[in-house]
Amino acid sequence: MSIDRGIRACQLTPYAAGELVPVPDCDIREEGILSTFHRQGKIRVEFVGKKDFPKSIILRARVKTLPIENRSTQAQLIVNKIVMTPAPYYGMESLFPDDEVLAQLSLYRGVELYFTGYGVFNDKYFQGDEFQEIKLVLTPDKIVLRKEFRVQTAPHLLQKNIRNDAGEWIITSPYGQEKRESTPIMGYGGFYKTGIDIDKIQPVFAVLSSVRDDTRVKLYSLLHLEQERIIPPDGGIKGGSHWYFTEGLPSDQYISLGDSIRRGRARITLQHLLTKEEITYVSKDYQQPNRKGEDIDIIFMPQLNEERK
Repeated sequence: MSIDRGIRACQLTPYAAGELVPVPDCDIREEGILSTFHRQGKIRVEFVGKKDFPKSIILRARVKTLPIENRSTQAQLIVNKIVMTPAPYYGMESLFPDDEVLAQLSLYRGVELYFTGYGVFNDKYFQGDEFQEIKLVLTPDKIVLRKEFRVQTAPHLLQKNIRNDAGEWIITSPYGQEKRESTPIMGYGGFYKTGIDIDKIQPVFAVLSSVRDDTRVKLYSLLHLEQERIIPPDGGIKGGSHWYFTEGLPSDQYISLGDSIRRGRARITLQHLLTKEEITYVSKDYQQPNRKGEDIDIIFMPQLNEERK
């Protein structure tokens, strides 16, 4: 059942009439066996006494952005004995002209998805945090996922590019790694625009460069780097240089919001009102009901044993 059928009953603005939210194939059977299909194949995991819980639940969530609060970081490049003029890492004047729009849309340190109060389970819509004998156990702010993007807060980022006697460039990154013929990649922020596909809400990275004697900041979205075969966290080769990610980030900071949802980063707890038994549900997929809005329908299923980490 579409969540919007229920929302229409409450006289709220829906998305396309008749549109259905697909639910992945999943069964919680009488004997307590969960059977679910993943891209890698079928997984069977034992669950005991969970038959009173829904096999899946869909919650409507909304995106809230978290702007970068501290943008005072200065970036500086030294090339051989030439000390370049430092530049504000987040300043528009430090960018190449074709990066200005990307920069303006990437000044976010994270995004949050919070429950709007609408959902679907067992093909029935509900409003609030209780349905039949099940209660949603949420934080007071109703956040189901908080995704962080790597940003820079250090006062000064200094990179040294020194050519040795063999004619090789020895690059010392702002984080202290020293590598031959390399290009250090650093976090810049997260890309977001209202109405954009959830998979395009993604990390944005930066490398330091120069124009004449001035330090410059060059931006790359995650998608752009992947198209160049520069894949986190190891990087890749471009123009004879090893491009690598300098900061050793958590894996979630190398993927899009859509991938975070598909990989189970959004989590909720369902509690049976009679037995007080609780089960953790994790996100499996999503659908955007309206590309011009900020709402996402997230499909949750019971957490598998191998996901309990």
